[in-house]
Amino acid sequence: MALSKICAHCGKEFFKSSHLAFVHWSNQRFCSHKYHGRNKPALVVEYRGTNYDGIRRPLHRVLMEEHLGRKLNPDELVHHKDGNKHNNALKNLEVMSAVDHGRLHNLKHPISKPCVICGIIFTPHKTKRARAQTCSKECKIKLVSQKVRRPNAVNSKYREDAYPSQIKARL
Repeated sequence: MALSKICAHCGKEFFKSSHLAFVHWSNQRFCSHKYHGRNKPALVVEYRGTNYDGIRRPLHRVLMEEHLGRKLNPDELVHHKDGNKHNNALKNLEVMSAVDHGRLHNLKHPISKPCVICGIIFTPHKTKRARAQTCSKECKIKLVSQKVRRPNAVNSKYREDAYPSQIKARL
């Protein structure tokens, strides 16, 4: 029994090779490797590109490099001020760092935040922005001790109706 399929690119019928495992055969869509990857859907919104020195590059970066008279650094981004990726007028383009670009488009986690214990505004490390709550080790110790407390426990010194001797121990 010969297994056959129709090529997704050229429409010709092709048959399963004897060396090809059935798992690979079930995923195969093309009769030849030269057709593989040609039917991938294009991105809906894409930057305009150009062939510059034989390399396909985004047009907005090429225009900004020509305007500045130098190559852009890898950490520099070209921002479209009006948000239209196809408007490559120089008055609409602006060079900025990745951090500034993130700030402009509202980072998921803010750069600086208030300490939950003392209220001081602090800047957490960039990889700890989501979970950082305190500005220092002292504040962190206070936060942990607050979380560990059980104020409604029977012998808790933090209960509202605690004995005076227990309140003294709290201070």
